[in-house]
Amino acid sequence: HCNHDDGFVATSSIGKAPLGFVERVAAPVTWETLDDLATLRIGVVLGYANTEAFDAAVAEGTLRVVASRDDSENLIKLSRGQVDIAIVDRLVLDYLARTDEQVRVAAQALRFDERPLAVNDLYLCFRDDGDGRRLRDEVNAQIVRIDSAAMFTAYFEESFDSEAR
Repeated sequence: HCNHDDGFVATSSIGKAPLGFVERVAAPVTWETLDDLATLRIGVVLGYANTEAFDAAVAEGTLRVVASRDDSENLIKLSRGQVDIAIVDRLVLDYLARTDEQVRVAAQALRFDERPLAVNDLYLCFRDDGDGRRLRDEVNAQIVRIDSAAMFTAYFEESFDSEAR
């Protein structure tokens, strides 16, 4: 959400997305708790907030992270073995695997750990001014009238299915 950024306002949730780890198919990682990851190099994106527990473990030095400037770079580092696992939003992974040629190639050797760290709500963000608050309110009025989660899921399933054809 954008509530943590001054100057922006967020809509109600428009859907959900899992946040979790991606690993190399040839080098799977078994873990139960974050402490199990203490010996690994974990790819993260500079400036991204992950889960409170993950970010606290990084701040305490329990987890070793290697920062990238964006998700594409993070996934490419993983495919090259520069990190052992990477943290990413599943929908971002799927999108980049369809739209970024380097990630598309890299993703062939990667897989998303189906046990997410979190399932995050998704929001639209607007400037915190009269127009932005009006737009947020208009979107919120429509969100209650539709099943936005089902629409969001259907959109991504349709997009992924059409790419596979």
